[in-house]
Amino acid sequence: MTTPQRQPLDGAIHSAGCVNPLLSDVTDQVAVVQPHYPIIHPSLLQKMAQHRSFLSDPQSDTALATIDSDIASHFESIRQLCTKRNSLVPVSRLPPEVLANIFQHATQSDLSLGFALGSPAVWWIAITYVCRCWREVALATPSLWCSLPFHRPKWVPEMIARSKIAPLQVEVASESSRVLPQIRMALEHMPRIRVLGLELRASDFRTLPLTSPAPLLHTLKLFNWITEDPLPIPENAFDLVTPSLRQLELTGCAPSWDSPMFSGLTCLRLHTSFDLVSARPSFTRLPEILGSNPLLESLSLINCLPPVSTDSRPSSPPILLPMLTKLHLEGEALCCSLLVSSLSVPPIIALKLSSFASTSSRFTSLFASAKKLIISTSVLCLEISTSWTRATVTLKGYDRPFPSSHIIPEEIDTTKGASVHWDRTPHIEFCLRLSEVLSEARSECAEKILTEGCSLMDLTRLEEIHADTDVHMTKGTINESWWRRLFEKLQRVKTLTVSGRACFPALFALGKSVEQTKSGMETVKPGRAAIVLAGSPSRLSSAPTTRIGGPILLPNLTTLSINFADLDEAFYRSASQISAPFIDVLKKMLKWRKKYGKRVEKLLLGGCSHTDLDVLDGIWATVGDIGWDGEDCAKDESDEDYYVLDTDVDPLDSDSSD
Repeated sequence: MTTPQRQPLDGAIHSAGCVNPLLSDVTDQVAVVQPHYPIIHPSLLQKMAQHRSFLSDPQSDTALATIDSDIASHFESIRQLCTKRNSLVPVSRLPPEVLANIFQHATQSDLSLGFALGSPAVWWIAITYVCRCWREVALATPSLWCSLPFHRPKWVPEMIARSKIAPLQVEVASESSRVLPQIRMALEHMPRIRVLGLELRASDFRTLPLTSPAPLLHTLKLFNWITEDPLPIPENAFDLVTPSLRQLELTGCAPSWDSPMFSGLTCLRLHTSFDLVSARPSFTRLPEILGSNPLLESLSLINCLPPVSTDSRPSSPPILLPMLTKLHLEGEALCCSLLVSSLSVPPIIALKLSSFASTSSRFTSLFASAKKLIISTSVLCLEISTSWTRATVTLKGYDRPFPSSHIIPEEIDTTKGASVHWDRTPHIEFCLRLSEVLSEARSECAEKILTEGCSLMDLTRLEEIHADTDVHMTKGTINESWWRRLFEKLQRVKTLTVSGRACFPALFALGKSVEQTKSGMETVKPGRAAIVLAGSPSRLSSAPTTRIGGPILLPNLTTLSINFADLDEAFYRSASQISAPFIDVLKKMLKWRKKYGKRVEKLLLGGCSHTDLDVLDGIWATVGDIGWDGEDCAKDESDEDYYVLDTDVDPLDSDSSD
């Protein structure tokens, strides 16, 4: 096998025939040669030679030269013996083609070793310093050197040379101009670039030549850091030669919408600035672009939907996208609704709609259009969040439970490695924002949006619910009655996580149907029809259990997680009702569920105020287990606008919460 004669990459130490200690676990049968004298830097040797001329002794010089020659000879003999020994171990019996295939997989893996070396993209280069055989195989495999490491600019020229004629992968993300010379050098090989991903400033983009033909270009990603300064892409980009292009992602760009790049794609992602309406395609051109890509599998249009007028209508005939499985739209509600109504797609597995409108009625038309997109995946985890500081309601559905849902706080550290790579991307998501909403209508608007959003999801197999609201909100946005109607439809939920002010109405809904006493407190009346508290509409339970008048909602609930709640805070369910501390309501609910055989097995408390051992002792008898983070995030009485955590106070001291 012929070994290409190239200089080692900058910063690397080449030791032919020697084993790199970092890889000793992999090659423990390979002989290791360690010199018995320190390696001296060449510059230091030069200085020593200068001083040596003043102290030279011909006889001693001759003797030293003889000794040095003998030492070198011995080390060469040892090196040859190590090489011969290495050739006899089992790992050296692998054919070069198999080794090259293994190395190829190594370059595509994400191992912790790379991060330990500080070079996650090129950690695999260490395998070229294990032994001479491995280095020869690596240097003779051009596909190993195709992904150019622009975070090591000095390596780029050598990597290009070693890749020979193999397709290149050029991906750069930099806000500085330091790597522009290396990018220009790579773009000189445009005919063999397969992946081109550039994340730069618009001013840097304009200095790069993007006019050469790109016959092998499969993926093109151009990301302009400054979206307010759109990057113009001429119609003749890449000399109009991109026959292999399948994935196109443009962010902060103003392309020519007549370019042949917009055809034959399987993935299209366009993201423009919200204020740059001029950079969007026209209302007639966008359907033409989508229609010329019948093989689209993923479509993402963010702030690039053309504005609609009063006479705008869905496309006729509809746009056929038979391969589409992922759809992501962001923009005004009517624009999104009009485009969705124009599509003819099969059941999709991923949908994200992020939209805004002046009134909630516009979302109704959006949901009506979205019903045509049949969601084929069941939702196992539902996440609900409201933020009325931004007038936003978010609804996310996941096709799997969260991995940490059943982990108590003290177990999290030991299991972090198992869940750190879990993909928390929802397969269906609605993020809707009202630009104009009256404060007294917030709950009604939020409930209407959530009800319509849930109607688009398959919740028959739902196992988890996560509800969250702004920590600084004065009350929960979603009323108890809405939660009760939701819980009545769900029989398989095992985990409920509530955070912020969402804790109050959701947990009130979990409680028993009760009758109001004269004092305003709750009383238990088994065997009788349940009556809702004063101030709320009275109604009979739709599914009574055997021993009590009302149903036990979420009958399979085993894990209840409460985060960032004030256990001493009083909550008013109606204007005329006498309030009770949240902790009292929680205790009664847990006690009631235990009494009728639906005990909560695990209660998790995280970041809750006024939590101490006395409080936990009062709850322990009603649940199977309690997980507490040990923190008492009580409100600082000296500043009503902030929550503080006093690290000098013992969290186990019951008197420290005040």
